Amino acid sequence: MNDFKSIEPTIHPKLSHLSKDELQNLLHDFKANELKIKELIAKYQLIGVATSQLRRYLPHFDYKNNICPLCEVVSCQNFESRESLSLPYCPVCLEKMFVHFSPEDRIRQMSWQMSNARYRKEPFDKWCELSDINVVPISIDQFDSISYEAKIYLGTIVSLVISSDLIVVDTMLLSEYKIFPGNTPFINLMEELEIEPQYQKWDVYKLDPLLTNLLLFPDNALFGSETEKLQLWKRIAIEEAKEYLKYRMEENRFSLLQGNIVNEIFESLLETYSLSNIFYFIYMSVTEACKHYAKNNNRNHASNTVIYNCLRYGERYKSNNWEAKQYNRTGQTAQSEISRYYFDSVLKIGDKGFYEKPSIEVLMC
Repeated sequence: MNDFKSIEPTIHPKLSHLSKDELQNLLHDFKANELKIKELIAKYQLIGVATSQLRRYLPHFDYKNNICPLCEVVSCQNFESRESLSLPYCPVCLEKMFVHFSPEDRIRQMSWQMSNARYRKEPFDKWCELSDINVVPISIDQFDSISYEAKIYLGTIVSLVISSDLIVVDTMLLSEYKIFPGNTPFINLMEELEIEPQYQKWDVYKLDPLLTNLLLFPDNALFGSETEKLQLWKRIAIEEAKEYLKYRMEENRFSLLQGNIVNEIFESLLETYSLSNIFYFIYMSVTEACKHYAKNNNRNHASNTVIYNCLRYGERYKSNNWEAKQYNRTGQTAQSEISRYYFDSVLKIGDKGFYEKPSIEVLMC
């Protein structure tokens, strides 16, 4: 495995008096959000730094889950606020990582991935001899028979780990990716293909190269009905909302309400609001729950108020014709791969999948 270097950040002159350990402590304290900005400025003797400017002066930090395939260096992130991080980007070429899926980039990266030992070098026929592998051929006819959601899932994993000969998808390689929001699968490809799972083996899909090409460069071949497109958009949005809700709840040591009521409330909100708006409602509802707990010292009751307050916020903003704020994803709830592939490569609406409410009108643009 190659060792990839980290790029040391440029330290702003106003922070140059701090040691490396002190800089790390400053980043930790900024993220912990336990001290006010003016208290941080006083603690670290940041002379001439206004409270509104501190975030801009903070150095970047490594995001080691992602490597720039062109520069072969560890990507990095910055604080966008005390509670959200920027998308990972390369500190050398400054390209953002995983913002838009590009099949051309994907194909160019394959040669680098081969050298990084992320793909086996044995011929596919030799793989078939291994007893712990379950080989699953997928033809174009089989592809046509599976559901729209399953087609999108297959396209997602092909875009991530297809071999250089455009035939093999080794599912073991998927463990390093966040395929679904919250890493909670909601599509079972083996079931869709009507293949009995082999629980003691790992699956390797063998694709027709023509099918691979369709998935890397999706066009009408992946297009379902407008209803199917909209349903999957909502499904992904609901799962992402649940992931952010879980993150905010656990961050404040609240228990998460289970059951269909969570799905129903988020689905109702998506009729009027974008996922970005719903993130705002979740943030405000958890904040209200923290205030409730501080006042009444009843953590369970405070936890139970959160999801219903999300609904109340939505109803209140709608009845008063108020414009809801838009919140961004956090580093802890980064966009999933199926979301990225679906909105960027298939629907080709990009960030509208997050900042616009699900609608036929957006799909038709």
